[in-house]
Amino acid sequence: MHVADDLVQSCIEQAIVKWSSRRVDGNLYGWLCAILYRQFLDGRRASARFNRWMDILRGDDVDMAPSAEETWEHRSSIERLDDLSAEQRAVLLLVSVEGMTYQDIAESLGVPIGTVMSRLSRARKAFRQAMDATKKPTKFRIVR
Repeated sequence: MHVADDLVQSCIEQAIVKWSSRRVDGNLYGWLCAILYRQFLDGRRASARFNRWMDILRGDDVDMAPSAEETWEHRSSIERLDDLSAEQRAVLLLVSVEGMTYQDIAESLGVPIGTVMSRLSRARKAFRQAMDATKKPTKFRIVR
């Protein structure tokens, strides 16, 4: 109940502050309802931001959208997979994404287990080199 009282009070305060900007021939009730609705939405947004920050500060596991940098890194890593040969890419994905054992991969591809291990080693090395090549040092500017 106190939240509703606070909302009405903030609406009245806003109406007093903005009284000169209202239309004289306009609907007073509609104008007040619009102010009340905007105050309600602003309060909800502020509450959501506050709760999100409190979760972060408490160390709770917060579901946050990835940053632009993370998105770029993920996309560039997927693009770097295309640089690998088809055999290396297949083995790397089967091990890292599918979680298959070397023996299962060898049987499904019809190659010896040593070939799987060799392809995986070369694929990891090539992928690491490709990822290192895409990383550029960040240049910071001094702002005064």
